[in-house]
Amino acid sequence: MNLPGIIKLVLSGSLVLILQAAVLNKLTLAGGIIDLVLLFLILQSGKYSRTQSLIMAAILGFLADATTDLWGLHLFSKVSTIYLFHPLISRIQNNRFLFWQIALYLFLILFTHNAIFITISLFTELYASEFVVATKLFSDTLFTLGVGLIYYFTAGNR
Repeated sequence: MNLPGIIKLVLSGSLVLILQAAVLNKLTLAGGIIDLVLLFLILQSGKYSRTQSLIMAAILGFLADATTDLWGLHLFSKVSTIYLFHPLISRIQNNRFLFWQIALYLFLILFTHNAIFITISLFTELYASEFVVATKLFSDTLFTLGVGLIYYFTAGNR
């Protein structure tokens, strides 16, 4: 990766993080929040090696934790998700898939990320009841899935 590419990636990641912190954390639908940082990581990590993607996930996860005062939760869940699904993400971006396949893969990635996030947050007692946990798990996943599918099929020539 060359220096202009790194600068472009850092600036676009910072813009996504600012948009997430300033606007999207306040927009909720059934308790769900769009995780634009995770969508950015998924869309960018297919272009880079696993190590570069993990470093990018760690930096953006740490900065997302700093903006939401959830120290370590975003960092661990985003790095774990990119570590687990980097081969699948690379395969998705290098091949053509049907709509239902993209939706299923994206749902699997988002659901796993949110499950990791909520599992770790149980140790910090962030959510008090099981209903909140289930609602947050599915609403965050489906809300982010909708935005991710809209972006995936409107951006570029797919």
